[in-house]
Amino acid sequence: MYLIFENKKIMSNFTLYTDLVIIVDRSGSMVSINNGHVEQIYSLIKTQQQLCIDKPEAETKLTIITFDDVITNVVLNKNLSSYDIPEIEYFIDELKPRGLTSLFDDVIKGVNEQKERCETHIKSLNRELRTLDPKINRIVYVITDGYDNKSTKTIENMKELLDTEEEDKYFNTIFLGANIGDVEKLSRTM
Repeated sequence: MYLIFENKKIMSNFTLYTDLVIIVDRSGSMVSINNGHVEQIYSLIKTQQQLCIDKPEAETKLTIITFDDVITNVVLNKNLSSYDIPEIEYFIDELKPRGLTSLFDDVIKGVNEQKERCETHIKSLNRELRTLDPKINRIVYVITDGYDNKSTKTIENMKELLDTEEEDKYFNTIFLGANIGDVEKLSRTM
């Protein structure tokens, strides 16, 4: 990333890095997927890490959050280029199905924590860098196989938050669903 060119023009709206959050359902019904989602996540992490190594300007920080009745940070804000990725068995154990599904609460918590983390990082930059209006690419993957049956928040709360965040061109969500009927229709609803 170049901030100052030879002719002293300063870039504006440059991206610092990508903040990738993977929010994964580990409720009891996920047993039907037979670790297929774990293999998919593991492959995604490995692929993204290789991209970061091959293209250092593509820095990515990874957070993985699991949910059932309990929301847990499995990986928190790790720089993928230097992250010592555990063997797949670690993720199989961390994503072992149990409990109910608090999808709405977890997505809201994950998105809010990501936003706060990114804002804190930008505020920590020196004043000269902040005047360039730097951005952080934000990507949120949501992986589930079921409908929410435990959240204290509603689908409307989640949708309102996602609609607000998606006004920022640097924020994207990806919804991956299995065994839940018309996943395209459900993802549009969300």
